[in-house]
Amino acid sequence: GDENKSNPRGGKRATAPNSPSHAVALGKVGGAYRGWRLRITSVTPNAVSFLGDEQRNPPHAREFRVSVTATYRGPGHATLQDLFDRTYVKGSHNVAYSADSGDLNCARQMPDDPWSAVRPLNQGQARDVFSGATVRGHLCFAVAANDAKTLALFVEPKGCSLACTKRLWFALRKR
Repeated sequence: GDENKSNPRGGKRATAPNSPSHAVALGKVGGAYRGWRLRITSVTPNAVSFLGDEQRNPPHAREFRVSVTATYRGPGHATLQDLFDRTYVKGSHNVAYSADSGDLNCARQMPDDPWSAVRPLNQGQARDVFSGATVRGHLCFAVAANDAKTLALFVEPKGCSLACTKRLWFALRKR
């Protein structure tokens, strides 16, 4: 990695602070642009994915449940869409996965009544969050099984494409 390359002024150059290797630690708060502060509270790497009351298990896929706390500290208000439309997970195969949407949900195990289960945060996208308010919930990501052990979450600034270098990274595993 870049951490061992010398810089022109001498000494060693640190890896970029917005890289997966310098991600905000699991359980710690980090900024996520435009007034949002995000904390990953827990991760369930083998969640059960379901659509309505039917379990959904795509071949060679794994459902990843990420529990988050998001606080808005910007002016006025923002929507959850402002944050979660720019939130992805990425693993060693360099594929960015967006959060599932629609009726898809994920849980540690199949609930007795799936229709009454708590829905992912990205399904309440039009919800206004006013300055100082905190929202808690989860996001569901369907990922390739061979990427599951190397995932990190990132948020991109508005207007940035998937090739953006200004991502804010959050660890999904304890180091």
